[in-house]
Amino acid sequence: PPVCKPIRCTKIDITRTGTSVDCTNDNNHKSVCKFTCDKGYIMTGEDTIRCNLEGWDKNMPVCDKITCDPLPPINHGIVDCQDTWSENQLNCKFSCNPGYRIQGTFKELKCIAQQGETHGEWNIRNFHDKMPTCEPYTCSRLKSDDLKQLHCQNEEGHVISPSDCNYFGCTCTKKCNSDEAVRDGATSITCTLAQGSELADARYKGISKNSRSSLVDWSGKLGQCQTITCPNTGDIRISNSKAILCSNHNIKGSVCKIQCNDNFRLVGPRNFTCQESGKWTKYDINYCEQITCSRHIAGFSSISNGNVN
Repeated sequence: PPVCKPIRCTKIDITRTGTSVDCTNDNNHKSVCKFTCDKGYIMTGEDTIRCNLEGWDKNMPVCDKITCDPLPPINHGIVDCQDTWSENQLNCKFSCNPGYRIQGTFKELKCIAQQGETHGEWNIRNFHDKMPTCEPYTCSRLKSDDLKQLHCQNEEGHVISPSDCNYFGCTCTKKCNSDEAVRDGATSITCTLAQGSELADARYKGISKNSRSSLVDWSGKLGQCQTITCPNTGDIRISNSKAILCSNHNIKGSVCKIQCNDNFRLVGPRNFTCQESGKWTKYDINYCEQITCSRHIAGFSSISNGNVN
């Protein structure tokens, strides 16, 4: 026998982002469906369709995302365009990474679209020439004495002059001579976020200009290059020696030789060296012993009609 089946239209597919639909009776006959677009989207087509005997009476509308020309990146900062539209307007805010402050004529842009348009315009014309920048906060300048034998580079690893290295991310390292070492301080220091600066907001919102100098500081006190020396050789006692001769006094790398008294010879290593640790290589095993011959001369222990003395 014949069977009566309900009239249905094709199932509505709303998997596209930004589209919502509300139907009176799903996709059944005489159902009316109304489409809406999320904020930030523009509808192309009519917002209402009906399910008739022949199917839907109109094509389903499409919601297209409103866009503006892409914004260029900002060095040491971010462009935050939260996808929350107010009517046909989107706000984009510029902010800087920790250690940097924003400078420029504006700190945010608005993407504005006219009714029915999918392409918006930024509210500031020719903004590419006026883009804000993120400038580093500065530490105190290094003292002139600290600039000697100094190698500095910025956060990107580029070598810069020590006299210009006082901004966030800049690192300076002492490069001493081969016979020197860093004393009374750090070998390397960096202009970095100051301890206790309470940077709860990494973008420094609400921080007054006068307090910004406390946000960054040097990571430590820079040491100085000092000559590495070993104990004075005048304090070294080698029995039966008359002198200790060194190539460069008691400075690192100096090689010293022990000179024994006349009729004495050295037992042990001939040389000892001043090391990087400020200590001499082992010398206390050395001593000078008297040179002697055997008591009897071979074959001449006695002589006819005489003596061997």
